[in-house]
Amino acid sequence: MTDYLNQLEKLLTPLSASERDDVLTFYREYCIDADLTADAEIRQHLGTPKKLARQILADYSIQAEPDETPTPQRNFHRIWLILLGLLASPIAIPIAVCFVLIILAGLATVGLLAFTAILVLAAFIVLGGCLLIVGLTLVFKAFAVGIFYFGAGLAVLCGSYLLSLIAYNVIRGLLQIGVAFSQAIYRKVRKPQGGFNK
Repeated sequence: MTDYLNQLEKLLTPLSASERDDVLTFYREYCIDADLTADAEIRQHLGTPKKLARQILADYSIQAEPDETPTPQRNFHRIWLILLGLLASPIAIPIAVCFVLIILAGLATVGLLAFTAILVLAAFIVLGGCLLIVGLTLVFKAFAVGIFYFGAGLAVLCGSYLLSLIAYNVIRGLLQIGVAFSQAIYRKVRKPQGGFNK
């Protein structure tokens, strides 16, 4: 039993120390109550430590902390853990694969939107810089035209800054929607099996 729980503990490193202790205490008591002493018996009832760890991590990832602010990095991590949990669930694999493909397509779409937004913003910044340079060179030859180009360059640069804020918030919102979607899928697909739930 200790070998199984030691392997499980090593796989649960993304959890905090107190959460990991809670999980290990739960499964230690579960094994004692079910009179499971040999690793083979534990594996038969709970599956491999890797599979159980994926399910536990996915369960913890769908339970949002109230004081935790969602960031794109946390959202990607949460979606990844849910994908691993879906693939570790003892359900019909084709259903899980379909959901995984849907989630991956959504992530690819968000990634392409982010890449496109970066390219568009870079083009606007270059355009604004060019207009500023043209405006500065024309100020001494044709004052009104130079001021027009200088103002247009400033307007384009300010507009690109506003567009970058809007694009960041849209992409962040799409990631949060993706997290909520993957959490809903995980809750529907994975049936509780007497495992650890916080």
